[in-house]
Amino acid sequence: MKVAIMAILLLLMTAAALADEADDSSPQGYLAVETLSAWRRLSPELAEAEVCNLTSAGHGLWEAGQLRLPDPSLTGDFDADGMEDRAIRLRTGGENRPCEYVLLVTMRQQGWALLRLQRIEVDEHAGGDLLWMAPQQTIGIASGQTERFTRPATMWSDGTGGGSSAGYVIDVKLVYHTIQWNPTLRGFKYQRLAVPEKVAEPDELELLRRDGHL
Repeated sequence: MKVAIMAILLLLMTAAALADEADDSSPQGYLAVETLSAWRRLSPELAEAEVCNLTSAGHGLWEAGQLRLPDPSLTGDFDADGMEDRAIRLRTGGENRPCEYVLLVTMRQQGWALLRLQRIEVDEHAGGDLLWMAPQQTIGIASGQTERFTRPATMWSDGTGGGSSAGYVIDVKLVYHTIQWNPTLRGFKYQRLAVPEKVAEPDELELLRRDGHL
C-alpha cells in the first residue's frame, strides 16, 4: 500500500515539474517567466541569463509579474526532425554585457531539452534579431544593415500591340552570423561570414535572381 502511494506521489510530482517547464501562463505572443527559468536550467552558463531586449531593471519587473514581455524567441524546425524548436538571444552579467549567446531548445516528452548553446563573436554586424532562413536550414542574426534593389516599371508599344512590366523596390537584410544544421554531422555549425547572406521573402529573392542581382 505504501509503495503504491509513493508511486502515485512521484507521478504527481513529475507531472507538476513538467507543467512548470511547459508553463503557458502568459498570453499568446508573450514569454512566460517560467519558460525562461526552465531554459536557464539547461546550462550552468545561463544561471543568471537575461533576455537581450530588456534592461536589468525591466527584467526585475517582469520576473515580479509587473509587466509582460513580448516573446522575442524565434520558432522553426532547426534540426529538421519535424518538430518546432525555439531560439533566443541571451546575455549574462547585466545589461551592459553583449548578447553573446544564442540558445536553441526543443520540447521533449520530459520537458525542455537543449539543442545548442552557441557563443557568438559579437561585432558591429551582430546587433539584430534572429532570422529563420528555412531553405538553407539556417538561423541568421540580422546585422541591422540592408541593401536596396530597384527596377522601374516600364510600358512599351509596337505596331501589333504593347505591354508593361511592374517595377519593384526590395530591401534585403544582410546576415553575417549564421548557425546552420548539418544533416551529415547531425549537429549545428556556427559561422561568421566575410560575405553576407542576403535575406528576403522567397518571391523577392526569385525576382532578384531573374534580374541577375544574386
